[in-house]
Amino acid sequence: MMKNQKKKNIYIYIYIYIFVNLDMTTTKKVADLIHSVPIDRIVLETDALFTKESKKRYDYKILEDTITQIAKIKKSNLEDITIQIQANTKKILG
Repeated sequence: MMKNQKKKNIYIYIYIYIFVNLDMTTTKKVADLIHSVPIDRIVLETDALFTKESKKRYDYKILEDTITQIAKIKKSNLEDITIQIQANTKKILG
């Protein structure tokens, strides 16, 4: 098995969640990670008051934009991605 494939499989088998914000979706490394991690292991980052790059406050629009980017990266239906990310969040927060 190739080294990169082994790395990707680690994310799948240890059942971690990755927390994603809009700024992260613009980097190739994170986009590749988002693409390889199962959608039931992705959650939106919602606790940051400011993004590192833009210093803008988070609001619901940024969360919507983040989900849109995740759907594009995963080449999936926006509604399906939204439903799954909501379910992931509920699973973690209870």
